[in-house]
Amino acid sequence: MLKFTTTIILFLIGVLTQAQVTENRTIAAFSKIEVQNGITLVHALAANHSAKVIINDSESLSNIATETKNGVLKIYTVDNNPVKDVTVYVNINNVTGLTASGKSLISLPQAVETRNMDIVLSSGSKFTGLLRSKMRTTLKVSDNAVFDGRVETTRLSAYFTDNAKVNLSGTADDAYVSTANNALLLARNLETKYATVFSSDWSAVTIYSGHNMMINVSDLAKVTYTGEPKNVRLNEEALATVRKTDSLLANE
Repeated sequence: MLKFTTTIILFLIGVLTQAQVTENRTIAAFSKIEVQNGITLVHALAANHSAKVIINDSESLSNIATETKNGVLKIYTVDNNPVKDVTVYVNINNVTGLTASGKSLISLPQAVETRNMDIVLSSGSKFTGLLRSKMRTTLKVSDNAVFDGRVETTRLSAYFTDNAKVNLSGTADDAYVSTANNALLLARNLETKYATVFSSDWSAVTIYSGHNMMINVSDLAKVTYTGEPKNVRLNEEALATVRKTDSLLANE
């Protein structure tokens, strides 16, 4: 009986030890956010100038920094070591820039509304969610980072390189896309009026075009377009390899 009771007590201690710890923090005003060291940033419909940190170990709370410098909210570990199971909830509406590095995650479970947005992902980081940026959106994804989201904007500028993996949907009147160094872009559900695509260095692109499209292909890149654009312009290398079908592959 004593052994059984001791086992139960040890089990309960283990459960309590693993219980999540929450800390609410007040933060200075910001217009951009940078997250790193494997931390997860989640958009929450919370009060402005506040952040909620959720972590498994209360003793590690002091290692999670949430500080504002020059209008940028920086979320990172003080000792610069990567962490797991650390989540920070912040209201991202009206923010103009999001940057993630060090295998961090940016998650937007609710749509984020803003006027302009710059998103930069690198070193294995990931973005998921819906962004409504009224005027301009810039996406830069590199170094094994992943973008899986929907963007609704007027003008889209996108740069994908170094094994980036991108699943992009949404709407844009004018889209400029550049891919290189083994990047993969799936944008079959991205509706555009004008689309310009530069693809090189073994990268692969699938994109939809509604009205006008310009494609520049080089260095064994592959491009596939769907839709019925009224005008399609191809560079000399693409002219030798591209066919106007549902599957348009360079060097097929």
